This record gives sequence, C-alpha cells and structure tokens, in this order.
Amino acid sequence: MLYQTPTLSFRVTTGSLSKIHVIVSKKIFIKAVDRNLLKRRIRNSVNQYLKTLPKNKILFFYTKKDIRNKKYKEINSDVEILLKKAKLY
Repeated sequence: MLYQTPTLSFRVTTGSLSKIHVIVSKKIFIKAVDRNLLKRRIRNSVNQYLKTLPKNKILFFYTKKDIRNKKYKEINSDVEILLKKAKLY
C-alpha cells in the first residue's frame, strides 16, 4: 500500500531483513550532493523510530518536488506522519 504526504510517498513490503530505501530523482535535484543530503536527512529521521519498527520490513521513501525547500524538522514530521499512517509507529 502507498501512503502519501505533499512531500513524500511511502511504501512498506515484507522481506528477510529490515531495510530503508530512499529514492530521490534527478528531476528534484540535479546535483548529486543535494540528492545525497536529502537522503541522509530522511534516513536520519527514520533512524529515530527504528527501535519501534517491526522486524523484516522494507521501507521505501519516494520524494516529490515539494520537498525542495523543506527544513529537516518538516521532513521529520512528514516521516512520522507516514509511519503513523502505516501503523508502524
């Protein structure tokens, strides 16, 4: 199932190990430095909730164009909203 906010889309699948995947398109940020910064911010905000997440889940985060000017706090709140929608937090 796909969960969405204005800045992120989120999908959960079941696998043998827990993993986090963050996908940032070149359409959002042309420079790899900017894409990697956004990936680190999203992964860092997910890491806060890792202890409460169930095992054997694979999390996919897809970014949208509206995320370009967002601060870390706003990204963190969107991640929390998506995890709550998916009933993982």
